[in-house]
Amino acid sequence: MYLLDTNICIALMKGEAEARKQIRNFAVNEIGLPAIVVAELAFGAWKAEFVGRSLANLEEILKVYRVIPFDEAAAMQYGRIRSELQKAGTPIGPNDYLIAAIALAQNATLITRNVREFERIPGLRWITF
Repeated sequence: MYLLDTNICIALMKGEAEARKQIRNFAVNEIGLPAIVVAELAFGAWKAEFVGRSLANLEEILKVYRVIPFDEAAAMQYGRIRSELQKAGTPIGPNDYLIAAIALAQNATLITRNVREFERIPGLRWITF
């Protein structure tokens, strides 16, 4: 399974050619959206200049990919990775902990452009394009 990070979703929603080309390498049923990514996209849509259009773009993404919830297994991963990174003095953004925790709990690979943050997380698989 592959999970999309917020920045990849934004690229897809904007119609970025390279992102659309690369995403075609994966079967739609292999891709999910962490619930936290949906929350970030919803926030962006609601603060956008053209709210209606932005919400419609989000709805289109939600029709294609299934949402993966933040569950008990993700909560346990969150506690572990946040503790480890804070002890190491290498914390990341609060939502990135949650996104990574969902990916780890699902044994999924995260598709992201935020390599600088996610490469700090032991055991997290990620790819970028």
